[in-house]
Amino acid sequence: VRHLVGSLKRTLGLRPALRRGGGATGLSPAGKRSARKAASRRFRKGLAASFTRDGRIRWQRLFAPSAADGADSAPPPPPVLPVKLELASGTGDWVAAQAAADAGAANWVACELKHDRVASLLSRVALGRVDNLAVVGGDGVALLRDRVSPESVAHIFVNFPEPPHRWGTEDSLSHLTGSLLTPPLFDAAHRALRPSGRLTIFSDNHRYCCSLARLLGGMRRGAAAAGAAGRCFASVPLEGRSCERVDGIRIFHGSPGAEGGFLVDEQSYFDRFWEHGQHADRFFLLLEKA
Repeated sequence: VRHLVGSLKRTLGLRPALRRGGGATGLSPAGKRSARKAASRRFRKGLAASFTRDGRIRWQRLFAPSAADGADSAPPPPPVLPVKLELASGTGDWVAAQAAADAGAANWVACELKHDRVASLLSRVALGRVDNLAVVGGDGVALLRDRVSPESVAHIFVNFPEPPHRWGTEDSLSHLTGSLLTPPLFDAAHRALRPSGRLTIFSDNHRYCCSLARLLGGMRRGAAAAGAAGRCFASVPLEGRSCERVDGIRIFHGSPGAEGGFLVDEQSYFDRFWEHGQHADRFFLLLEKA
């Protein structure tokens, strides 16, 4: 917790937020210092309660409303809601819209590696008052492997478009397949998902989707040859949707829609690039923990 608090102070504006002392006004200098210390203690206490002893996130505690300043007790805990998580969230256009549409029905988590995008995402959450969306800055595989409790996530999303200047090239395919969606990621996602939990992958790159399908098919065959259940995914059938099969995995054409967990249509940063690049084709994989 100490390391996390230090990182938040250096990168995401926690220090000036704590200096405000929980909004205390009309106090003497000594009173302001006391209010700031009290705000810092409340924050640290709440943050510590959001993690297990081995450093995994307690979703229920993380999304619980905090006690108001001066309150004698914390508000009653909220209902237990499913957790949905997007990896590589960018500036958060898509995930913020989904979380807002899912308020009261699910809690959402946005994970992004790049610091500038994390800051932009956090600003979007705060200014939009999206209370059921948490922002995590860091590597997606490390998050799922080290900080997420087993079987605690209902749905994972990866929206993986590529900018038009890279679209469809050999270099872009090599870059994509060698970055996020690798066997360690699928293993970590399988571990984090609850039974029958789902994984939706959305992309504009058909060759990339085919490559992922072959990777998933190979992982399944490897587990079968080893005589173990393995951390495998099954392809979810969607009636009436156009698709093709690659190594037993369905690649659907078009947008996932509500069936794939997309509650509302929302343009992302790369959608706007797509429009200028005139790339209209979309593909997705809808997978279920097997």
